[in-house]
Amino acid sequence: MQFNASEHSEEYNPMVNDDIKLTKQEKESRIDLAYEWRAIYDDGTSLYQYDDEKQLVRHFGHINQNIISEFEILPTREGILPIKVSLKTGLFYFNNEPVLEISQGNARINLGLSLSNKQVTSSWGNKAKLIYVRHIVRNFIPSPYGFSTDVHIRYELGWEADVDGVHRKHSIIVNEFGVIEIPGTFEDDGFSPL
Repeated sequence: MQFNASEHSEEYNPMVNDDIKLTKQEKESRIDLAYEWRAIYDDGTSLYQYDDEKQLVRHFGHINQNIISEFEILPTREGILPIKVSLKTGLFYFNNEPVLEISQGNARINLGLSLSNKQVTSSWGNKAKLIYVRHIVRNFIPSPYGFSTDVHIRYELGWEADVDGVHRKHSIIVNEFGVIEIPGTFEDDGFSPL
């Protein structure tokens, strides 16, 4: 399913083609990914980051913003769980179970925000706008024999929208081991300096 964002939207990418063939370099770098994404549409169909059958790779600009309802990162390794965000409900799901909050000691940290019975607007219409970023860190480690490298990838997943007239942004960061981080400052609800 092909989609090109409106030329005037911030998601517009003139480089989006109908088909992007999976190159040798892409196949090699795919090995480093702990998660691959899947966009889930209103009608239940999905668009996967990689289409192994057709040997295609897709990126953010291929997602049809008009009909996306959920976005999921699927593990490529054993021992880590799939994580999903709903752009219509604002909820996060771990292993297909909704998670409204997490605990840190006695503190409860809200995760997401239920958008039920709220007025939601974003550049994606009457649903939240997807946040998805892969943060890639390559460490170059010097040694007497030259440099070795290691790669660490963190996946930021969430949404932003105006909710009842107030701009809201909710995201989480997942590392390659499935460990969840919550971005924010110490002033955010539930966080306190150690």
